[in-house]
Amino acid sequence: MPGIREIESNAEALSLWVTRLGVFPSLPLMENPVGLAQPDPAPFASGLTSNGIAIKQCAVTLAGGGTTLQLPIDPTVTLKRKNIITRRNVAKGGTLHGTVKETWREDDWDVTLAGVLRTDDSHTVEEYISTLRLICGSGESIRIYSSWLNEAFDITRLVADELTFPVTKGLNYQAYSLKAWSDDSYTLIEEIE
Repeated sequence: MPGIREIESNAEALSLWVTRLGVFPSLPLMENPVGLAQPDPAPFASGLTSNGIAIKQCAVTLAGGGTTLQLPIDPTVTLKRKNIITRRNVAKGGTLHGTVKETWREDDWDVTLAGVLRTDDSHTVEEYISTLRLICGSGESIRIYSSWLNEAFDITRLVADELTFPVTKGLNYQAYSLKAWSDDSYTLIEEIE
């Protein structure tokens, strides 16, 4: 057919998606509408991992500020964690080099939720934005409900660091990115009897 051609690669499909819609698609990139070879779905089931970073598209519900929000389109969740290592310089003589590593522990998880809000039968984009802003600006830990995060990484709470709404084409769509840290409940002061 004139004007229709087969897309050669996922990179070309991604480029077309971004230039036409102005946003990155959620994983998986496409459901093979143009005859591309289907990728193996197994990596998407457990989450992709590379250099200590885990990535997965999964259902997420957030609660905080007295309200709950199930994100309408499953966001892409990116996790990253590093170790905290205390390094000390000590006089070790002329033949030894480097530092002594005294203690280490795991840092908080860096969590990024990225996706698209869209108008549906129950809410408008503006209502989704308002609720997400309310939850992130509540000044309290955000409860996160996601089987992948809760079970595989033991992440049940987040503290919002940055909420971004980039320019998005279309009246019924709004891209977003939420950067947060994992959080736990701590008792810092205990009463002594």
